[in-house]
Amino acid sequence: SLLRHSTKRSFRWRDFDLAFLEYTVKQRIWLFLCAGLAWLALLVIGATLRLKVVGGSFYRQMLRRSGDFIYALWHGRMFLPLCFIRGRKITVLVSRHRDGELLKWVLTGLGYETVRGSTTSGGGKALRELLLESGRGTILAVTPDGPKGPARKVQPGVIFLAQRKGIPILPVSGAAQRRKLFASWDNFMLPLPFSKAVLAFGPPIFVKPDLNQVEFQQQCINLERSLNEITELAERACQE
Repeated sequence: SLLRHSTKRSFRWRDFDLAFLEYTVKQRIWLFLCAGLAWLALLVIGATLRLKVVGGSFYRQMLRRSGDFIYALWHGRMFLPLCFIRGRKITVLVSRHRDGELLKWVLTGLGYETVRGSTTSGGGKALRELLLESGRGTILAVTPDGPKGPARKVQPGVIFLAQRKGIPILPVSGAAQRRKLFASWDNFMLPLPFSKAVLAFGPPIFVKPDLNQVEFQQQCINLERSLNEITELAERACQE
């Protein structure tokens, strides 16, 4: 199908974060248990969803390119994109918070590679690593409102990354007819098993390398608008 690919990948020592050693044995065991359960739940739920793809032509357009690109997705809507776009060489920006440690191990189990940091604190080093990754035939994935918000507000890191490397941004979001919305800062959406679900892609955003400050801010607004529009599009499509 459109989104079905192999998830095989080799272990890299960069997958092991030395910060993990700072946790107590009890915390490490708890982390592994939670990561394993989350990984299993994601696979089981994903396998039962009745998925519809909207804007698949934009997705195919990016895959036909010889160069890299960046997936941009809202933090609270990451479940569906990360569940179904996996299987290619994709590097995900993951926060340095403890929940980021959990997410990192789940993503590693799904075949993703990860870089620790954010578009705000700790983002400088992370963005440098992503700049290196983008020159190696790697697709990048970033939550521009992560790791702690404000929700659905684009931070400048993703635009800076696209500008520096001259690669486009592909907005992606999702919705589910039956779901659990958590009372978290991002209103994280967890689809319920056997629900109808929609994965929506928006038109690619191409960022010029010579933006002035006003144009740079406008690109942040454009990405924010696109992500909100395809999120609403996915919500409406779920009810059809």
